[in-house]
Amino acid sequence: MNNFGHFTVADEVIQGVNLQGKTAVVTGGHTGIGLYTTKVFAKTANALFALHLDTIAKQHNIRAFSVHPGPIPSSDLFAESAVGIKPAIAVHALRIIAKLMRGVHITELYNAIKKPDTPDAFKTIQQGASTSVWAATTHDLDNIGGLYLEDCHIAGNVADDINIPFGVRPHATAPEFAKRLWGASEELVGVEWECI
Repeated sequence: MNNFGHFTVADEVIQGVNLQGKTAVVTGGHTGIGLYTTKVFAKTANALFALHLDTIAKQHNIRAFSVHPGPIPSSDLFAESAVGIKPAIAVHALRIIAKLMRGVHITELYNAIKKPDTPDAFKTIQQGASTSVWAATTHDLDNIGGLYLEDCHIAGNVADDINIPFGVRPHATAPEFAKRLWGASEELVGVEWECI
């Protein structure tokens, strides 16, 4: 379902606005493996969406990217992503922790306690937004697209069987999967992209 929202909104924006010059379409993504399997599938769909959109739109100077902002425990989205997965008391605790982290600015301390061997394992809201802003504005990405980005750079490839919280998996960069998902999305949503 997450993919359908991106699919529909991007179609309306691209067809409804006179896009002049370079345009970057940035969508969320996370292609790892882990506890939130349904979320990972939805985010992988976003990466595949960006991959195929870039393929069909680059001739019109529209580039698409998938961005993983990283875990942002001070964001309300971090807590809300656990709804239906964790018990209600755990979700409530995550909401309280998010408010405290925003109020006291303790993400850096949380990083040291939670993942001492991984600097910046967790991000502030500003750090999480930085890769999306970079993707939309940098000249480093001129003439390329369809990429998975994290930490203000192009993510490295990671094998599917490695359980690390960064990098892009092969299934999220497969053009044949992206094309199949695109066709299914057009059919299920009832939108056929005509302008590109």
